[in-house]
Amino acid sequence: MNNPVWLDHYMCQYQMSDTNSCVETIERAKSSQRWGTSSTFGGTELYSRDSSQLHYLHESPAVEHEPILLFAQDCLNHYLDNHKHAKDVPVFGMPEGYNILRYKPTEAYHAVHTDWGYPNSAHRHLTFCMYLNDVESGGETEFPEQNLKIKPVQGQAIIFPATWLYPHRSLETSVDRYVFNIFYGFFGENK
Repeated sequence: MNNPVWLDHYMCQYQMSDTNSCVETIERAKSSQRWGTSSTFGGTELYSRDSSQLHYLHESPAVEHEPILLFAQDCLNHYLDNHKHAKDVPVFGMPEGYNILRYKPTEAYHAVHTDWGYPNSAHRHLTFCMYLNDVESGGETEFPEQNLKIKPVQGQAIIFPATWLYPHRSLETSVDRYVFNIFYGFFGENK
């Protein structure tokens, strides 16, 4: 992990030093027959979100994902070391597993949304979002409340609270954009 940058008090940006696993993850994902249409809390709403995703269980990750998951854990440890109150909570981890998202040209998560909501995602605590490839034009993750647009750079990740304080959306991309996404959440009834 290279020099974390705090974008505000609760959002931190990280850079993976060796991005070979990003390239390998994309190449392996491209050939998968398991791509499914991404959904929203209301179901599949293409006017809100048009993308596809692969879902993985954290108990049995693909071998090429292991360096990314180790990087994500290092980022999470750094984040929690700097925000002790974020770890002074019930036990949390990856009850949903993790996803690889693919946005094709002109696709986006058009609707401004949060990653936390009742009842389906009330267990979510923190979001880890990592770009697997560079996007020269478009494809930014926009946080309107923070007045931030984060450009996709291969191996760059952000961690932020999943709550209503961090509404965001992804903007239309000019090329295929791949994102490695983890929702760290609490284990229990709401998963």
